[in-house]
Amino acid sequence: MARTLTNGLVMIETVGNTRILRTRYENTDDLYSVVADKLKLVTSQPNKMLWFIENGICSYHNETDEGRQLYKWSELKDLTHFLKDNIKEYLNDISINEHDVAVTGMWANRYPPGTFIVKHNHNYLNKNNTIIIGIVYYIRKDDEAGSLVIDIPDYGEYNTNMREGDVIIFDSTLEHWTIPNQSDNDKYTIGLEIVVGDNGVRLNEI
Repeated sequence: MARTLTNGLVMIETVGNTRILRTRYENTDDLYSVVADKLKLVTSQPNKMLWFIENGICSYHNETDEGRQLYKWSELKDLTHFLKDNIKEYLNDISINEHDVAVTGMWANRYPPGTFIVKHNHNYLNKNNTIIIGIVYYIRKDDEAGSLVIDIPDYGEYNTNMREGDVIIFDSTLEHWTIPNQSDNDKYTIGLEIVVGDNGVRLNEI
């Protein structure tokens, strides 16, 4: 049975052999109305890894750095602070000092109907068994748009059943993918990733 720690709208649970934090950002509707056009634009730029999302776009792999620096958007300032607070709580839970981590990027994913992220992990960043932590925020999602699935040792396939407004923090060295978007509308998520080490911007600098 998973052991859980609940603090307000934050839940940290043990699933198999890993810890997962889940929470919600309640201002999602208002935020999306402000950044919808910018999200569409940043996920429409020339991209180096079109295979990564089947017919969709991950702006982390845009040809310019802007696509993975969404923490610089003034419209996302409150969201970024919210995510940072939850990252710090997660780091404390897994006994990592917040001053020892760096942000490798914050980006947008767009999933038109029928698209998905293929099964993958983020071990391409892994040097000397570096800990890699992924954060995903669902800023626009219909119920049928498909969720994140994580392959967890000692558990199996964990369907996160994410809803619009949900945030999840997890070990992104684990294999993960998304169920295809079966809705009639584009789905948007915002991703953020941190690593232990100096490979990126310090957490407190975003």
